[in-house]
Amino acid sequence: MQIDKIETIPFSIPMKKPSHWGKAGYRDAAEGVLVRIYTDEGIVGTAEAIPRPYIYGETLFSIKNTLDQLLIPDLIGIDPFAMELMWEIMSRVAWNPSSKSAIDMALFDIKAQACKVPVYKFLGGYNNRVPVSYMVSLKPIPEMIEEAVKNCEGGIRTFKIKVGRELKKDIEVVTQLRKRLGEEVGLYVDANQGYSLLESLSFFRACEELGILCVEEPIPVYQKSARKKISIFSSVPIMGDDSCFTIGDVMQEVELGALGVINIKTSRTGYYQSQKITHLAEAAGIVCAIGSQGASGVGTLTAGHFAAASPAVKFPSELTSFLKHKDDLLIELPRIDDGFLNLSSKVGLGISIDEEKLKKYTIR
Repeated sequence: MQIDKIETIPFSIPMKKPSHWGKAGYRDAAEGVLVRIYTDEGIVGTAEAIPRPYIYGETLFSIKNTLDQLLIPDLIGIDPFAMELMWEIMSRVAWNPSSKSAIDMALFDIKAQACKVPVYKFLGGYNNRVPVSYMVSLKPIPEMIEEAVKNCEGGIRTFKIKVGRELKKDIEVVTQLRKRLGEEVGLYVDANQGYSLLESLSFFRACEELGILCVEEPIPVYQKSARKKISIFSSVPIMGDDSCFTIGDVMQEVELGALGVINIKTSRTGYYQSQKITHLAEAAGIVCAIGSQGASGVGTLTAGHFAAASPAVKFPSELTSFLKHKDDLLIELPRIDDGFLNLSSKVGLGISIDEEKLKKYTIR
C-alpha cells in the first residue's frame, strides 16, 4: 500500500459564543484544515490540522501552504506504515506541528483500517471510553457559573476553569464554583502563564483550600526556577502544556521535577510523538491528560482514540470543545454519556464526513 493523494480543505465553523482565555486569547469559530490521505488500495485516512497563530505561529492558510507546498510532495508514494521514514521526511521542514500532526493521525487512521481495528486498539487498546472535562472560558462570574452548572446537570463531572487575568476575580470564581457544584465535582484551572510568582503563591494557597485538582501553566514557562518553587510550596500539582510542546520539552520538565500532570495535545504531536511522551511520563511517574485546541468533532475523535489507548492518561481529557460549536463536519457527533466519551467499534477513527456541510463551511 502507498499514499496516492493528499487533500487539504480549510474550513470554519461558527461557535455558539466566543471563547476567551489568558491575556488576549480569543476565538469565535472552530477553524481547521481537513486532511484526507488516499491510498492506492482505496483506504482513506482523515484528520484535522488546527491553527494557533499566537501559540505555534500557524495560521489556517500557512498550514494549507505548508502541507501543499512543503510536505505532501515528498510523501506521495510512501507506505503509510513507514512511520519512522514519514517523520524523518517531515522533520526536514522546521516546526509546523499542527500540519505534521494531521498527517500523522490520518496515517494511523489508514493503518488501523487496514488492520480492521479501531485506532484506540491499534494504539494499545487500554479502554474504549474516556472521562472528559469541559472548559469554562473567561466571562463575567455569573456567566461562568451558569455555563458550568448547565453542563454539570448534563453529566459532566470535571471542569477546567480559565483564569489568569485578575487574581481576585479568579479566586472568587473558583470559590463560587466549588460551592455551587459541590465537592464531588472535579475542578482544575488554566492560567495561561498569566500570574507572577507572588500571585501564583496566593492562588495556589486558595486552590489547596478548595480542593483544586491542578493548575495549568501558572507563570511564564521560561521561569523554570519559579515553577519549581511553586511545586515545592504547594500540594496542588502544576499541569504542563505550553512547557511541553515537544518530546525535548518534556524531557527537560521531567528533569526539573515541577510537573504533576502533562497535557498532551495530539493536534501538535500527533500519535507517534505523543506515544513517546506518555512513555516518558510513565517512567517519571507523571499523570497525562489529553488537551484540545478547540477541535471540531473530527479532532475530538482523533484525540479521544489516543486518550483511550494508554493507561498513562489518567486525568480527565478535554474532549468537549465541539459542544461549543453551532455545527460540525461529522455525520454523527461523538457520544458523551455521564461524563465519558464513548468510542465506537468502527475500524480506524470511525470518521464519516457530511460532504454537504464540508462544502458549506469550506473557506475558498
